[in-house]
Amino acid sequence: MPPWQRSGQPGDCPTHRHVGSTAKPSLIVQTFGRNPAEAPFARRFVRRTLANHPAREDAELLAAELFANAVLHAGAGETISVAVTSHGRSVHVRVMDEGTAGVPCWFPGGGGGEGGRGLVLVNEIAARWGFVRETGCGTSVWFEIGDPDRP
Repeated sequence: MPPWQRSGQPGDCPTHRHVGSTAKPSLIVQTFGRNPAEAPFARRFVRRTLANHPAREDAELLAAELFANAVLHAGAGETISVAVTSHGRSVHVRVMDEGTAGVPCWFPGGGGGEGGRGLVLVNEIAARWGFVRETGCGTSVWFEIGDPDRP
């Protein structure tokens, strides 16, 4: 199983294998309370972590969407961790919560409701995305932006 698809405890985050590069990617993790009031802090964390990165705005938007989903759907979990890995032009963001019910899914566009479009945005903007769930570890939803083969 590729490292970015492994699941584990919050803070046990992935690294990337980058073809043609020997430099290690940078990884920064922060844990937040599972509360809507924490969303601006999670968003600011991603913004500051990727301060001058060309994918910063997209990563910030998508991380905010995944954070909101975790707040809504994590069940009884109390924390949400956000892990940001960057390497060259590539960014990998992972949002981990303690929830284990249901399957992350996206709904087709349309409709005037406020919710239901977060994963549609992730699907449209990210190069790849997915989720991993393991008993006792919760759910990890991740996305990648950029080209890992370009420096």
